Amino acid sequence: MPRRHLSAPPPGRLEAVLAPRRTVPEPAATGWVPDGPEPGDGVELPGPRVWQALDRPDEVPESGPDAVGRHRRPAPPRLVTVPDPLRGAVARPRRLAVLGLLVTLVGATVLFGVRVAWARQAAAPHPVAAGAGPSGLVGRSVPSAFSSGTSTAGASSASGVVVVDVVGQVRRPGVVRLPTGSRVLDAVTRAGGALPGADLAQVNLARVLVDGEQVLVPKPGQVVSAAPGPGATGAAGASGVGAGAGGVVNLNTADATALDSLPGVGPVLAQRILDWRTEHGRFSSVDELGEVSGIGDKLMSQLRSKVRV
Repeated sequence: MPRRHLSAPPPGRLEAVLAPRRTVPEPAATGWVPDGPEPGDGVELPGPRVWQALDRPDEVPESGPDAVGRHRRPAPPRLVTVPDPLRGAVARPRRLAVLGLLVTLVGATVLFGVRVAWARQAAAPHPVAAGAGPSGLVGRSVPSAFSSGTSTAGASSASGVVVVDVVGQVRRPGVVRLPTGSRVLDAVTRAGGALPGADLAQVNLARVLVDGEQVLVPKPGQVVSAAPGPGATGAAGASGVGAGAGGVVNLNTADATALDSLPGVGPVLAQRILDWRTEHGRFSSVDELGEVSGIGDKLMSQLRSKVRV
């Protein structure tokens, strides 16, 4: 801002301004001059700024916040200058753009979760069954249609249950299941009890049952062979008694193994003999063996000397 220099007013203008104010009479020759201010009925003289305005009427003093004066420092330059067209602009994104952004974020989140779950599942250990080979059939056995009494007895004993066949003079003859350690009396009771004509004197009701054996409740006058002891094996217990003297098999107490040992009798025919005995209770005579399907007169003649009741 250029400095302003005060200049003295022109002589003619000063006289024109001061002329009307000469209202105070000049002092007399006595030398008295008034010391106080001029009377107020005249015109006051303008100050120095009036003289400046009168001297330069076209100049206007600079003002405003951006004006740089003697005591005002200039503003520092801005780092970023926003163009005039962008000043006051408001960003308004479209709805489709916002929706697309949200869909992208959701898809990325779901994909990330699936990848994490798949990685955890792949890292988890998978238990392998013992003994499983490449084909999955290693160690697998095919059960036989007619299992031996020994295997059946072992399986039943391991499960805590004994299976016995109660026949003879009982109300409901057949196969019964009892807990391990049960007595013959328990088997007879489970079969409905003995009939009034049963000869219980020949039966040891206090004997411990052996899994797979047959309990015979005879009628009066019927001869009963010796029963197996508590330590008998499953094969011996299944028949009650084995082959008698001379290799004779008791049809009412023999199991599938003992019947299979007879000449001309195989596993299938031995099972048919057991099925007939289960259905009818017991053999009352050797001739009833001919009622079993598959036993003809020729085979019957071979078995007469090998079996008994």
